[in-house]
Amino acid sequence: MLVDKAKDIGIDLLIDKFKAQVVGRWSKHRAEVFLAQLLDEVRKQGDEKFESANLNDLLEKLADGDAETSLLFDAYRRVALCASKDIGPMVIGVLTAVILRRDSKANDDEEQMFMAAETLNDRDFVEFIEWFERAHAKTHKPTHPTLQLPTFPGAVAVEHVTAKATRNTFTNVGVPVNLFSDVGPFAPKLANLGIFVQFSRPADTSKGAANTKQYVAATHVATRLYSVAKRVASATTPRK
Repeated sequence: MLVDKAKDIGIDLLIDKFKAQVVGRWSKHRAEVFLAQLLDEVRKQGDEKFESANLNDLLEKLADGDAETSLLFDAYRRVALCASKDIGPMVIGVLTAVILRRDSKANDDEEQMFMAAETLNDRDFVEFIEWFERAHAKTHKPTHPTLQLPTFPGAVAVEHVTAKATRNTFTNVGVPVNLFSDVGPFAPKLANLGIFVQFSRPADTSKGAANTKQYVAATHVATRLYSVAKRVASATTPRK
């Protein structure tokens, strides 16, 4: 009984320490990052009500409106669930400021961006930014006409993807692309949100056996997500 009691006491102390040093620390950090970005964005928008406001002023001026407090609550809930320690909460801060300024609810595109901000971790954001810049350039400024990538309405960046299992071989018939390993961990997360899509096209058969080329494309929402994430990421050093 005494051993069991000692174990219980030890577990309780460990839980308290875990809450204080892990849960409390990173919950506070995410909240601070979000609120600082929110205040900075509101000031940048040139709203006279908040031009010289500090964080307390901002929260006090927003506290009386049901729509405003509801938006802030939803934003904070998203921040608390963020996989990202820095970039995600900052993206949520930017979007929240835009919606406050517009005095409306989030539209469908912004809902997708909110969900992406919750889902991606900081490493995912960095890799997504790098991927988007590379794929966007190849899509809109190919180095040769024969390298022009196929596209479709709504696609803003496209990349030809080959399965790692078939690289340096002569065929990829029947081998599916694994978004996680062949594009990056961020890709299946964005695909689940409808921001990334996969498609295929028949390859040129004049030079050999029939083959299929696999592609991944980013939709128009990715453009805004990239723009916001790139801007806030440049102002921070993400923690791993």
